Amino acid sequence: MPLISVITPVYNCETYLPISIKSVLNQTCKDFEYILVDDCSSDRSVDIIKEAMRIDNRVRILYMEENSGPAAARNRGIENANGRYLAFLDADDYWLPHKLMKITEYMSANNYEIVYHGFRYVNSQSNQSGSVVYGPKILDLKTLHTRRGTGDCSSVTIDTKTISSLKFFEGPRNLHEDFITWMFLIRHGHVGHLLQMDLGRIRISSKSRNYNKINSIKKTWYIYRNISNLSWYTAIYWFAQYLISATWIAIRCRLYSKRN
Repeated sequence: MPLISVITPVYNCETYLPISIKSVLNQTCKDFEYILVDDCSSDRSVDIIKEAMRIDNRVRILYMEENSGPAAARNRGIENANGRYLAFLDADDYWLPHKLMKITEYMSANNYEIVYHGFRYVNSQSNQSGSVVYGPKILDLKTLHTRRGTGDCSSVTIDTKTISSLKFFEGPRNLHEDFITWMFLIRHGHVGHLLQMDLGRIRISSKSRNYNKINSIKKTWYIYRNISNLSWYTAIYWFAQYLISATWIAIRCRLYSKRN
């Protein structure tokens, strides 16, 4: 059995997918399986995955029967994963070579069950944009709702020894399913921890799901009130801190001038 299962949902990402796959296969830690779940792509994504499979037998492909979104694709990957650790990478993001080694060493040494690391944003040409982004040192219910910077899915690794029934939220499309999933885990007594190292690259472009900041803010407020079920007072107070944190990251990383 591999130590780590890397899971990537794929939908029409032929432009960036080779970079993502290469970043996984070039990891210094070699004890992993790489599960890519195709969500009914209509471009060359499947051909790119099959070429990687010919090169490296750790690469596997799964197929969704219909286009179901990234949460359902990740869940399909989780159901077929064999590793103790689950590491998630979106198809347009990529990792630095020491990511898997550093994060699993850190988790093992400290018995942490959820860990996320620092990262930099890149644009569509993979040019870096601004400073390294670090999330909160501890990810609990408050910091989840008030601090940005966990790197969404592409930074997070889960230890299945203590979290054995992970399932991503499969609600309305584009509703920050990763945020909701972390919230459910926290409410079940789990806590996230920061590995303060720069180990990944998160892509921001006009095709990113959260490119439209107004829609992203609206979806976040909806989650606070209708899924997190925060009181009006707590929702407003935490939401204000979220906006300040998100704005500060955008300024430091120059997202508005370098995302295309």
